[in-house]
Amino acid sequence: MRDAAHLFRPARGTLVPNLALQATFRSLPDGDLRAEVQTALQDSELSLLHQVATAYAEVSDLIGLRPIPGASYPTLARVGTATLRGLILMTPTNPDLLGLRLRVNPFGEPTDAKWSEPVLTITSTVLALLEPDPAVEWTDQHDHAIRTRLQVVAADRPASSQV
Repeated sequence: MRDAAHLFRPARGTLVPNLALQATFRSLPDGDLRAEVQTALQDSELSLLHQVATAYAEVSDLIGLRPIPGASYPTLARVGTATLRGLILMTPTNPDLLGLRLRVNPFGEPTDAKWSEPVLTITSTVLALLEPDPAVEWTDQHDHAIRTRLQVVAADRPASSQV
């Protein structure tokens, strides 16, 4: 029998295919195939969560944030991914979810801004688990270092991924 892991390689690191596979996995009868599929899904899920946690850590470091006591970047990855999956599940029956923009000021900025409900939901969820890092001193030198890092990241991105 062929290893079931090959079925998940194209989906590894992508949220929507993993969501569909997890939903259909539950319909498999108990047995070797179900166990093999479960192992492959678990591996894929761990890979995805590791990638998301790494991204949250890198961005948080860049903007001077850290997890609140009791939370971690893997916590943020699990919570953020679960929230996003819920939004994905809601979209087919509520297509306005993607297009609706709210003019709100959820984070005390000087002015309101237009936010989509999914972006507002994910941002609120993740920021609830982050706090300013007291070890970061916001100086002109620090600001310049961040700008330089962002320029390097932007230059390394393929042109097709830039918006």
